[in-house]
Amino acid sequence: MKKILLLIITITLLSSLFIINNFGSKSEDDWIFFDDSQYQVFSTSDNEKILTKILQDKDYLEIMEQLIDFDIKPMTSEELKKIKEDKDAYLPDNILPDGRYLKENWVSLQNELIKEKTKSFVFGSVEKNNSEVMINVERGTKVTFEKVSKLAGDILVPISSNLEAFNYSISKNGKKTFFAGENGLYVVDPQTNNVKELSKIDDLKYRELVEKSFKKYNLNTVFANSAILPSDDGSNVIFLSNRDSFDENINEIYLSNVEDGNVKVLKTNKKENYYPQSWLDDRNILFSIIDSSVPELSIIDIDQNEINLGIRGFVLSVSGHYIAYTEELGGNVIHIIKFNENKVEEVGTYEIPGNIVSYQGFNGFSPNNDEFVVIYSPQNDSEHVFATLLDIKSKTNKIINNLPNDGSIISSCDWIDNKSIMMTIGTLSNNDLKTLTNSTWIYNIKGEK
Repeated sequence: MKKILLLIITITLLSSLFIINNFGSKSEDDWIFFDDSQYQVFSTSDNEKILTKILQDKDYLEIMEQLIDFDIKPMTSEELKKIKEDKDAYLPDNILPDGRYLKENWVSLQNELIKEKTKSFVFGSVEKNNSEVMINVERGTKVTFEKVSKLAGDILVPISSNLEAFNYSISKNGKKTFFAGENGLYVVDPQTNNVKELSKIDDLKYRELVEKSFKKYNLNTVFANSAILPSDDGSNVIFLSNRDSFDENINEIYLSNVEDGNVKVLKTNKKENYYPQSWLDDRNILFSIIDSSVPELSIIDIDQNEINLGIRGFVLSVSGHYIAYTEELGGNVIHIIKFNENKVEEVGTYEIPGNIVSYQGFNGFSPNNDEFVVIYSPQNDSEHVFATLLDIKSKTNKIINNLPNDGSIISSCDWIDNKSIMMTIGTLSNNDLKTLTNSTWIYNIKGEK
């Protein structure tokens, strides 16, 4: 019964998310309909886009219908009432709150249906003949990946339902997939499926730290490998850990070299709290120093040399050496700078016609870094979210508010190439519930089809 409740709760939570199928249906001047689903987009350095579907209410409802055993007569409301009133009675796991029965194999069937609906694929390709790769890691834990074939070679995409206890990241070139378990940090080569352990706390030491944590805080506050962030070429990876500084109540930033397995401390957090934002190249990493209400920006290279940029702000997006940030969350001004040869160049300051809306994984820069797209909420308007397209060099901007399908909200933006952007459009229903229906569209810059 708990798993059914979890499914129902998941449906409710996903109702606020954004949402793709047959590409090519033309609509208004600048829009082409993609489909009515939501996708997570991963962009590789060779500009191939890996799309992974994110399930929504309608998907879960479709799955639920396939789990129901229609050969069994549902329980009546009177029967359900008697069970609820009987303190010693309970509903079996395969009975829904409305009395309908689920199939005997509903758990495994549900997992298979979810897996089928969330298959990843390369943008522009209809092939979904992906294979599964199962990796055995610590304490017998098995982690499953989906191998997606693309022009530049295979890429491993984690299947999220198998990685709830892990955090993971894929190098920008797609040639390495990193994931961290409770105690170990691992890297997988998509071409060979070989897994390599990069970092791990001694099991005895780890158990002792966990015991200390429970005595002190009544929960496990030991993190061995957190916030993992690989370099674009996958040669190095950084991560946060308090493995060697638990007693001091601080964490440290570690750097692991994939080739030789060498692990070293890159930075020790004491009064400040350094948080990794992005690799700028294969040597330099951008950090936010969270020491006040507005973070300070700093760059540390793999040899532990640090350059404080003397800038405070919230990082919106990073592309190569270009950094976009805002001095105020929900503000209306974007600053773009460029880090080049250990110096910071001011590129421009841009005013947005509303309050900036950012989200995790957002990348506003076009592939050639000539333009920048950002989502914003118009001032004094709580029912719309639009986008504006900034020309970085000319400092001009184009408002994108002629949304298709009577849309009122843009939930996400992902560049397909220098001429087109994939956007998730939300349309509010006209009924009292004001539910949001999502669809995915391709916005063509300058109206190019």
